[in-house]
Amino acid sequence: MSIEWFVAQRYLRSPNRPAVLRLVTLFSVLGVAAGVCTLVISLAMNTGFRETLQDHLLSVTSHVSLTHPGSSGIHDYQALAYSLSGVPGVRTATPAVYETVLMSFGGQARGIVTKGIDAASERKNDEALRKLAAGKLDFSPDEDGVGGIVVGKQVAGDWKISPGDYVTLTSLKED
Repeated sequence: MSIEWFVAQRYLRSPNRPAVLRLVTLFSVLGVAAGVCTLVISLAMNTGFRETLQDHLLSVTSHVSLTHPGSSGIHDYQALAYSLSGVPGVRTATPAVYETVLMSFGGQARGIVTKGIDAASERKNDEALRKLAAGKLDFSPDEDGVGGIVVGKQVAGDWKISPGDYVTLTSLKED
């Protein structure tokens, strides 16, 4: 018999102990069991929440972003993306350009970071583009020759931007 069972039987079944002591011991054991049960359940919920949050966040951003020092960018990015695609564990390697611009709509303006993508490669690889809240995934120019963009849900909600609305993007770079 282990020491744990010996101590438990001594305090729970002892005929020489008063009933109050046995009752207090029983409540103590039940309290510890309830506390451990609560801790296990909360840790399981926290782990599930963390994994779900991590999956959602990582499905819309890159796990690794490669940049070239300075503002020149990576010159032969297609060859680099092709060679990185061959590395075990890499699902996709797609080029992107990040730029800070001024976005204007409805008399409001805000500095935002834009992500320029190759629509053909991103369309088949990007989870975020498959989960659009409104509109359709079409970057082709409209009848006025204006190309399409995807606006994040928070910015669209703050500014009341709907699919088909026109926004102005102003970049300070001269390329």
